[in-house]
Amino acid sequence: MRKRHVNYWIWLQRALGAAANLTRVLTDYDGSAKTLYESRDYWRYDIHLNPGEPARLKQTPLEETNEVLELCARRNIDLVTPEDPEYPPLLRQISNYPAVLYAKGDATLLESGLPLAIVGTRDPVPAAVRAAAELAGLLSQCGFCIVSGGALGIDSAAHCGALNAGQPTVAVLGSGIGARYLQSNEVTRALIAEQGLLLSELEPEREPARGSFPKRNRILAGMTAGTVVVEAGIKSGSLTTARFAQNFDRTVMAIPFEELGSAARGSAELLDDGAPAIRRALDVILELKDSYGDAIDETRLEDPTFAPLLTAELTGRSLYHYSPLPDPELAGALQNGVVPGKRNKPRLPDAASPDAGRVYDIFGNYPLSLEQLKRKADLPAETLLRALSELELYGVLEILPDRKYYYKQDGTIHG
Repeated sequence: MRKRHVNYWIWLQRALGAAANLTRVLTDYDGSAKTLYESRDYWRYDIHLNPGEPARLKQTPLEETNEVLELCARRNIDLVTPEDPEYPPLLRQISNYPAVLYAKGDATLLESGLPLAIVGTRDPVPAAVRAAAELAGLLSQCGFCIVSGGALGIDSAAHCGALNAGQPTVAVLGSGIGARYLQSNEVTRALIAEQGLLLSELEPEREPARGSFPKRNRILAGMTAGTVVVEAGIKSGSLTTARFAQNFDRTVMAIPFEELGSAARGSAELLDDGAPAIRRALDVILELKDSYGDAIDETRLEDPTFAPLLTAELTGRSLYHYSPLPDPELAGALQNGVVPGKRNKPRLPDAASPDAGRVYDIFGNYPLSLEQLKRKADLPAETLLRALSELELYGVLEILPDRKYYYKQDGTIHG
């Protein structure tokens, strides 16, 4: 179902471009793009619009936004505007918040969990990769939603660390969701769309242009409660994200890698400026606990098995069972740059209950944990478990060794 007023937000973003100061532009219009559009005759008197903006608003056709909506429908991409409940609440607090966010995956992640950005270089040392994956895996099980930029290196390590822990993750892209940019990371993005969320303020199929990534970085910093820089050079885009976060009065943290020298000079600069040093996952929890304690699962701190992992040093030298890549099949796929084989899905018997059918329809190309099924099915826990038991009895579903659910193989594997 088409959301109300979405055309007006697309029109506004097309007219003014990404990262426009919408707080200023919409001051006299109740924060509404529709109200601004319908007040066209009065733009010449608006003291909040900069020179040139009234002309661009007047010359941008509203009708052409339907083409964007049709493209999104074909690609199964949702649109989230500031009028929608899914719009990230922290992002709405910055002055140049996006007029439209294009989302592929589970958009409810934007309003659940405590968002935390983990960023760093695209060419990290192995210790930094392992530390990022470990940190993401641990914190994602404590109520944090891991957010990063969907790029190679530290970004991918953070995303895959969360996924490997059975938790969703959000990738904020510097290109349109359907763009062909960075094909070498296509498999990772497909996995994130399946088990988490891809997000961009650029229209689908838009390739990145000059300035796209700094604008993306402001979203990363704006939608999250804090930013952890794992490894960053002095001119790194990760430092741009950190600077945005500081300007937005968000917490900026860094993992110290003293032995890396110039490769982590940007991280060292942040630490010299007073950013808290993160040597263990618990350090992040302690930094954000006072402001966001309600969103953090503190029972993990009392778990005799899990708590020691939170207090272990994130040196990347003594990594426990986490890997920067998901399960073995997906790890091989990511390393070889190919999409994992997809199972043929067995047909569900006609006698199956509506609840069982609803749960079965959720399954796509990848296994799902019970927590993921709870989010996607939006059913009471008892109803979900009853539906899963019914699917197992019909012989169409199995529980894998890692406690994830997947439909049984039926026929040959195909891509």
